[in-house]
Amino acid sequence: MARRQVASGSGRILMILALLLLLLPLISAVESSSSTIESESVSSPFSSVTSATPHAPISITSNADFESQGWPGSGSIDDPFVIEGLFIRIEEGSCISVYKTDAYFVIRDCILDVEEPDDGWTSGVLLERVLHARVENCNISRVAYGIKMIKSLECHVSDNILDLAKNGIEVDRVYNCSIIDNHVIGRKYGIHILKSNLLTAFENHVNGADVGILVEDTHDSFIRENIVADSDWASYFYSCTNTEIMSNIFIGGQVGLDIEYSSSCLVSENVIHHAGYGAYSYSSTDCEFTRNLVHSNTIAAFYLGRSNMCFLTRNIIERNTGVGVHLQESTDCWVYGNEIGWNTKGNAKDLAGSPLAASLNHWDDEIGLGNGWSEFAFTMTYSVPGDCNAADKYPSAILAVIGPDIFNLEVGIDGILQWNASAIWPEYFEIQMEDIIIASGAWNGKDVNAELMGLDIGIYHCSLFVNTTSGRSKTDFVTVVVADRTSPVWTIQPSSQELELGSRFDYSVAAIDSFGIAKYWINDTARFDIDSIGRITDRHVLALGTYGLELRAFDPSDNHCTASIQVVVKDTVKPVVIEPGDITFVEGEAAPEIVWYAEDLSPVKFEVFKNETLVAGGHLSGEDYTIRVSVGELSAGVYDFVLLLTDEGGNRIEDHVTVEVLEPKTKTSITTTPTTTKTETQTTDTSTTTSGTTTQPLGDPSMYAVSLGIGITLAVVIVVMFLQRRGINSVGGR
Repeated sequence: MARRQVASGSGRILMILALLLLLLPLISAVESSSSTIESESVSSPFSSVTSATPHAPISITSNADFESQGWPGSGSIDDPFVIEGLFIRIEEGSCISVYKTDAYFVIRDCILDVEEPDDGWTSGVLLERVLHARVENCNISRVAYGIKMIKSLECHVSDNILDLAKNGIEVDRVYNCSIIDNHVIGRKYGIHILKSNLLTAFENHVNGADVGILVEDTHDSFIRENIVADSDWASYFYSCTNTEIMSNIFIGGQVGLDIEYSSSCLVSENVIHHAGYGAYSYSSTDCEFTRNLVHSNTIAAFYLGRSNMCFLTRNIIERNTGVGVHLQESTDCWVYGNEIGWNTKGNAKDLAGSPLAASLNHWDDEIGLGNGWSEFAFTMTYSVPGDCNAADKYPSAILAVIGPDIFNLEVGIDGILQWNASAIWPEYFEIQMEDIIIASGAWNGKDVNAELMGLDIGIYHCSLFVNTTSGRSKTDFVTVVVADRTSPVWTIQPSSQELELGSRFDYSVAAIDSFGIAKYWINDTARFDIDSIGRITDRHVLALGTYGLELRAFDPSDNHCTASIQVVVKDTVKPVVIEPGDITFVEGEAAPEIVWYAEDLSPVKFEVFKNETLVAGGHLSGEDYTIRVSVGELSAGVYDFVLLLTDEGGNRIEDHVTVEVLEPKTKTSITTTPTTTKTETQTTDTSTTTSGTTTQPLGDPSMYAVSLGIGITLAVVIVVMFLQRRGINSVGGR
């Protein structure tokens, strides 16, 4: 309603400016007219006065004068006396004066002015001690008093234009009178109301006065829907009681509305802006300021100095370059239900003017309603600057809505989306999901919740609209993301596994999820595979060692569970050795070799000791695990050769071979050949045979053949045994 009044006021100001432009030709025409009043009619560009007949000043001092001067009418309520359509110019005195009558009469459609602008006592219309007068649609200019009414009752002044009068309309000690829809361009006072009762000033427009509307010592009156602009003091109320100041527009000046030494006045639904002080109250009691819009004032929107028991409620106090609400040495004043915000020098101030320990005023209603503050931060109290330790115990925002940018919701689970919201004058809320209203109704000014149920996986757009009875509104948007955020779980927690070297790895894991398992994952893909049902196999036979595996099971939304296990490849089987037989040979013969044939699935370390002395060592891997050791040149005796094998699994085996070296067996045969002497008659013959040593073979040749046969047989047995063991290993493993 207040904003509509502002718009209406702007229109009326434009009307006044237009009338000013129309007024200038009239002033020029009047000044250039002959001082002798002609009998011709005078045209007027003002208001609805289309023409006026020149006339001498009129003075009426009784009811009878209306009849004696020939004014039409009977003076009754239905047939008042009428003075109309006249053009009267004076040098002094009054254009029309009526004194001490009780007849009904009307003065209308007249043009009244003075030869020279007058600051003395000239007047356009002077009414004193009259009843039932009406002054309508007259154009009055340059006089000291446009319309002056003294000690009169039930008189009405309406639709007049008063220009360049020192005082536009002045009423003094009148009762039950009205001043309606007049346009005043004044120099001192636009409308001056003094010591009156039951007076109504309604829809008047005042410009350019020292004081636009001045009301003094007036009671039980109504100042409503007036517009005052470009005046030094838009309005001033002094020593008034029970006066309603409602729905006015006060623009500019040092003070928009000044009320002093008054009591029980109601200041309501006014628009006050671009003044020094918006509303100024001094030494007033029990006055109520409510539903006013006060903005763009440079010193303070509301100033209450040394006032008592005044109420500031439901006002909009915003964007003033001064202070929003300033209480100075005031007591027991109540400030609540107001929108107070964005005021440059502070939203509020409460100063006691003396070192008091506690606030003497109330910044809430003591039962739950505080003020709406532009800097409200959803706190429990609002501290009011000043020396009174004042605080609003129930603060709220003017209008604030804060929701999350993104609201995550688990699919299949209902959720509550909450907006932190606050307003001092809440009205309505509406929640939409994808442009469909899902909740609406009256708003209590507190947080707003939306219950979200049964949403499928997806992204949704949700909005909250709120508004206030003060005409504010706000919309906040939230993106609702519904997704599966629950990870699968293992049906049985995967555990570490042990594997014998040479065996193949085969292990299965399983997980469950409401939306199924999309895939299984393993970190070591060089050695292991995992299929879609969680079966883990090795890609090749695993070497001895420990393998750390990380396992994951993913659902379709890429949530996963994780497990870490170890695969330990152990070797618990000792190496296998094909034992060679013991060896015996004769000292001096060629040294034989001891040959061991070993088997193992991992590399082995070998050591060969002769009588506990290390004679050979090394490592064997791959396909060939043959160990050859020459016994060397040994003297006759018995020797213990030991083979010690250790594989990478720490398994050990040893094998003993006894080597016996025999002393050589040498046989010497000395054959003595007897000397035989023969005596013959003709010749003597002597024969001598030399004895020698012959080393015989150690055995009979037939024995060598037997030994060779036994050796070949033993070799065949060894080979067969070796092949049997190899065959067993290759088929069955270990």
